[in-house]
Amino acid sequence: MSKYRTALVIFVGLLLLQPGCRSVKPQPQPMGKVETSKRHTAKAVTANATSKTVRSKVSPPTAKVKPVAKKTVPISVPKSPPGKSRPVKKAYNISRVILPTAGSSRFLAPDNFVRRWVISQPFPLKNYALKQPLTSSVIHYQFTEDEKDITGKDKNFQPLKLAAKADIGQPGKISIDKLFPHIRYSAFYAVAYLESPKPSSRLILYTGSSGYIKIWLNGRLVHTYNRRNRIGRRDQDVIRNIQLQRGRNRVVVKMIILNHPGDFYFRLGTANGLPLRFVPL
Repeated sequence: MSKYRTALVIFVGLLLLQPGCRSVKPQPQPMGKVETSKRHTAKAVTANATSKTVRSKVSPPTAKVKPVAKKTVPISVPKSPPGKSRPVKKAYNISRVILPTAGSSRFLAPDNFVRRWVISQPFPLKNYALKQPLTSSVIHYQFTEDEKDITGKDKNFQPLKLAAKADIGQPGKISIDKLFPHIRYSAFYAVAYLESPKPSSRLILYTGSSGYIKIWLNGRLVHTYNRRNRIGRRDQDVIRNIQLQRGRNRVVVKMIILNHPGDFYFRLGTANGLPLRFVPL
């Protein structure tokens, strides 16, 4: 028995000392299950890739954008800097009155006459029910409503452009022929504004005209001439006790032009003969 035991121990020891002992191999799985899992995995990967490709190719629907109407942006006018006022457009028929002083000259210059006027369109006398032949009473016929109160601001009036150089011999002549050459047998209205720094009384009006003339100052009749037809010259008529109010004064002149060129004169002087000056406002 001892022999058998000794042999068995030696046999077992030899087995244990052999290199590369057997390792436990994993049991192989059935082929059908492995192939099935691989197929499912491949399908999942393919589906994910396809969905990404489709998403990249198909763009989301775009919403319709309504056209936005352009807004009109108002033009901003720059404000004037502090202490400076914006320039005011000068009127064609407004003059600033400069009263004379004790040392003022008595010699007449162009600015001693009112030369800034607006003139109406002509009113041909033959178009109105007037007596023929025309008499001096034609000066009293109203060719427009409220003639003494007209302002000269409607489209029927236009400014009389002054010559670059005044006539030395007739410095204050207002010639209607400059606007309406060769107009005869017609009526005209002329309007001017005088801006006075203070009220003035006992002034003298010096005027003259061709044909007949009628003058209102601030709506009050101050002069009428209709005795005979004449050629216009300065200072033909002298009217005293004329008054200017402080601020703006309105002058309306009505003329009846017969067979001579239409022109008139208008200036003011003090009681002692010193002429007033009229400069653009």
